[in-house]
Amino acid sequence: MNEIEQRLQREGLKLASFGKRIIAYLIDSLIINLLIIFTFYSDLSSLSYDVALNLAQDVLLSILLVNFLYHFIFTLLYGASLGKFVCKIAIIDENLLDKPNFIQSALRSAVRLLSENAFMLGYFWAFGNDSRKAWQDYAAKTVVIELA
Repeated sequence: MNEIEQRLQREGLKLASFGKRIIAYLIDSLIINLLIIFTFYSDLSSLSYDVALNLAQDVLLSILLVNFLYHFIFTLLYGASLGKFVCKIAIIDENLLDKPNFIQSALRSAVRLLSENAFMLGYFWAFGNDSRKAWQDYAAKTVVIELA
């Protein structure tokens, strides 16, 4: 048992399971994709595939911004995204055992985007360590815990 797990155990907390984290990721991805589809639906509904592909490339920055803001705002305000709420898991500062601060939330959201766009390598990293920490958790010094 590593130091983080010992601290969590002393406080009656435990690390979130991989299964719950994966389900939360899928729920969040669905929500973000629906937001993007509804935002750009009028532009996409009457376009051919080639024109739609060009539009997607043009709005790539908007898509990344929506993704970043979704995770940043929910992490900052609640310590959990909607997917994490559904799965009853949360993000906490590994030192204070409280929800992440502004800098941690921003850093975690930015590294999360990097991890997703690097073929999910940052997520697979979590399988190789006892703390189940992905790149964004290492960067922001956070852990994901079970709430129930």
